[in-house]
Amino acid sequence: MRNPERISNITRLIQELWMDKYTDLRYFQLISFLSQEYTKRNNNNNIKYPLTKQEQTSSYKQKIDLFDLEDDVLEGFLITLLNEK
Repeated sequence: MRNPERISNITRLIQELWMDKYTDLRYFQLISFLSQEYTKRNNNNNIKYPLTKQEQTSSYKQKIDLFDLEDDVLEGFLITLLNEK
């Protein structure tokens, strides 16, 4: 069973990032930024292809899938972002 405390840890880190660094972003802009930034820093490993026909003809540039990202990895990534200037 996963440690339920991870939920409050991750939401606290997201709140800190939002309040301290990304106050101009709306919530889902922040979440989108975080997923894109994680993917970029990890050699684009989370980009999934092929894109659907709708995605190919719209403004989508990438399809990022973080479904399998473990919470402890996300927590470490959020801490890293907080510690950067």
